Amino acid sequence: MRACVTRSDGTSHTYWSQKPYAAYCKTGTAEKYDPGDNVDHPNHLQIGYISATEDSKPLVAFASIAFREDRSSSGADSSAPIIAHQVVDKYVEKYGLN
Repeated sequence: MRACVTRSDGTSHTYWSQKPYAAYCKTGTAEKYDPGDNVDHPNHLQIGYISATEDSKPLVAFASIAFREDRSSSGADSSAPIIAHQVVDKYVEKYGLN
């Protein structure tokens, strides 16, 4: 999960790599196809946790879902990681990393 953040081609790199804490994340896409309407709007997911440093214990875990989103083709491009990192940033702003 850390590699998804630290690798430049990782699905979580864009939103989480420059944070002042260590993020461990994974994106995912749960697809539901209805052959009756020939449209597939997948559910996009972002799960993970953060810690103050790579060597410290997990501080907060999170999960975010963008339900039946039709604006993106992958979990990395969806609203799920955008929402997740904004919520976690607000948590860290309010409570810190202790």
